[in-house]
Amino acid sequence: MLSKTEFHHILDLLRGTVKPDPVLSEMKKFFLEEFGCEIYDCIVNEVPDSEKRLCYAVWDREDQESFFCHKESYYGRDEEKDQMIKEQFSSLCRMKNIHKGYWDPEDYFAVPVTIADELLTDIQHKAEAKIKHYLDSFLSIRRYAFQFDTVHIFYKTDQDILRHEEDGLSDKIRNRIFEFKKEYDEFSVLEDAGVVFSSLQTLNEKYNGNMFYYFK
Repeated sequence: MLSKTEFHHILDLLRGTVKPDPVLSEMKKFFLEEFGCEIYDCIVNEVPDSEKRLCYAVWDREDQESFFCHKESYYGRDEEKDQMIKEQFSSLCRMKNIHKGYWDPEDYFAVPVTIADELLTDIQHKAEAKIKHYLDSFLSIRRYAFQFDTVHIFYKTDQDILRHEEDGLSDKIRNRIFEFKKEYDEFSVLEDAGVVFSSLQTLNEKYNGNMFYYFK
């Protein structure tokens, strides 16, 4: 998870309105040559008396997963790739005399973070007021909730979910929400409306009406 400051710095890099870190261009070249993956920023968390980390920003979860190891008895970051990344980053930092806390690869850990999920959540946040106003106009919608990049819409019963898929209402709502979100899709990350249709019946019967357990 990126902080707001880190996220907005990446946006500014994508827009070309800020200068990148002195080692970023070399790290970009390294990632493309070694892993066939594009990175968008290298973020160092230099927190006193805390474990240091290097976050390298990739586009989406598919890119992120390529830096994890999937074995029958183990799932975690690929240690070999981690070491290669840290050695390259440390070498560049020493060469350019920056980020002195990262000159030794053994002094920190490296972790991939994604941009696409952050962008989708940001898009939904920006469009939220318009979406709320639109959904409030439907008597058939009994409740709605926003969760990261997804809008959860609740009809009264499970039967209503089927009925409104058949009569086209759900498609109408889904398409309109996509249009609202698309207005803020500066980097063309949006692929669908991110809408989930459910019912108060399901919420009450399976989750005792508790949204916390519904989202868990």
